[in-house]
Formats: sequence, C-alpha cells, structure tokens
Amino acid sequence: MQVTEIPELLGDYLGVPTATAQVILSLVVFLMVLLPVMLLSRGKKSITVELVTIFLAECALVGIGWLPFWVLVMTAIIVALLWSKLGADLIGGD
Repeated sequence: MQVTEIPELLGDYLGVPTATAQVILSLVVFLMVLLPVMLLSRGKKSITVELVTIFLAECALVGIGWLPFWVLVMTAIIVALLWSKLGADLIGGD
C-alpha cells in the first residue's frame, strides 16, 4: 500500500467520495501536527509559529496529493490579507 492510496481505501471503507476522504485525512494530519505546537508555543507571539506549522503541513499534504494546491494558495492569500490589515492598522492608528 502506498501513501497516495490511503484516501481511496478510507473512502471505500466509509462509503464517501475520495475527495471527502482526502479532506478528512488532511484534517487529521493538521490536528496531529498543530495541537502539540499550539500547546508548546502558548503566548501572544505564538500565531507566527502556528502559521508556519500550517504552511509546512499544507505543503506536505499537497506534495503527497491529499490536498489540492488551491487550498495552499487560498490560505496564503488569506494570511497576506490579514497581515496587510494589521500593518494598515499599525500605520494608520485605527
């Protein structure tokens, strides 16, 4: 069995499409990676560590084919928009 076959097997076992099984497995990997990082990096500056962890996990999941590439792109766009809003608030003072 290869890693790329796991979503198909899970989809067959649960009776759901392969895309749904890929999302379920991706969420499991996110939780396995992100929860320990969140517990170890408690504090005000921990969001940067958590974002880096999310991007690394997404890159790994895109690489093995469990997550579509557009999810990684949309996450990067959303984070960039949030950071630009933060920067505008810091400069503008609102």
